[in-house]
Amino acid sequence: DLGEHFARFEPFEAELTQVGSFEGYVWLRPDPRERLVELITATCERYPAFPPYEGAGGQPEPHLTIAAIGDGDDAEQILEIARSELSPLLPFRFAVTCVSLFEEQADGTFEQPARFRLG
Repeated sequence: DLGEHFARFEPFEAELTQVGSFEGYVWLRPDPRERLVELITATCERYPAFPPYEGAGGQPEPHLTIAAIGDGDDAEQILEIARSELSPLLPFRFAVTCVSLFEEQADGTFEQPARFRLG
C-alpha cells in the first residue's frame, strides 16, 4: 500500500539551503519545502494512526538533522560551527526520487526496512 501511495507523487529536484536549529537539534533546510510538506500531509491523511513523531507537535518541519545537542553542550556554539562550516557549501542540490521508512529500535538507533519510489 505504501508503494502505491508514494508512486502517485512525481520525483522532483530539491536543495539544502540553510542551517537552522530547534529543540536540541541542528539541521539543514530543504527547498522546495512545499513539495515535502505535501508528501508528509498526504501520508498523514492516508495513515492517520501513524502521525509524525507520534503526534507530539504541530506541523512537521521538513529538515535533515545533522547534530543532536546533548545536555551540557553549548547549542549556540554548535549552531555557529555548523553555519561557518556548511553555509559556504550550500546550496546542496539533489533529486528526491524515493521515500525511506525508518524504524526506531529498542536501543534508540534506526533501521531502514524499506524504500518507496516516487512516480
